[in-house]
Parts: sequence; structure tokens; C-alpha cells
Amino acid sequence: MQQLKKLEQMKKKAEAVVNTVDISEREKMAQMRSIYKKAGLKEKRQVTYLVAKKGAGRKVSRPAGVKGQFRVVDARMKKDSRKLAKVGKGKGKRKAK
Repeated sequence: MQQLKKLEQMKKKAEAVVNTVDISEREKMAQMRSIYKKAGLKEKRQVTYLVAKKGAGRKVSRPAGVKGQFRVVDARMKKDSRKLAKVGKGKGKRKAK
């Protein structure tokens, strides 16, 4: 229901932008893009993280079974990001003295 409501609001804003005569087509497209972005309806790309072995670097060929966009990372980075997410979740739960 919330997404439908957002979609309706976005359509109204988009129609208002299209009907304005004062601005150029390029500016209209930029405004439309920002409306879509604010609504959160634009699909995000799925990025597959590939853990590299020692000395591999960034010049890694596409491994078998990986489709779409992939990124080469080291194991330490994945562990650090997991730790940051874990620490971030607990921050708001502290009791006041």
C-alpha cells in the first residue's frame, strides 16, 4: 500500500514536471530522475563480492557461475564491514544512567 501511494505521488509530480513549459528537456529529465530517486523505486544493482586470494589484485577474470556485476574484495574487508554492521545495530540500545 505504501509503495502504491508513493507511486501515485510520484506520478503527480512527474506530470507537473512534464507540463511545465519554462524549462528545457534536459532539466525535465534531471528533475524526473531525482523524483524517481527520492521515491526509492529505482532498482539497485546486485553486486556479487568475490573474495580474492593473496596476490590476486583487481585483474581477475570472471569466475564461472557469477552473473552480472562483481567486485573483487579481500576477506579482511568483508570481516570489517560485518563488524561495523554489528556495532551499528547495538548503538541505539544503550541504557541511560
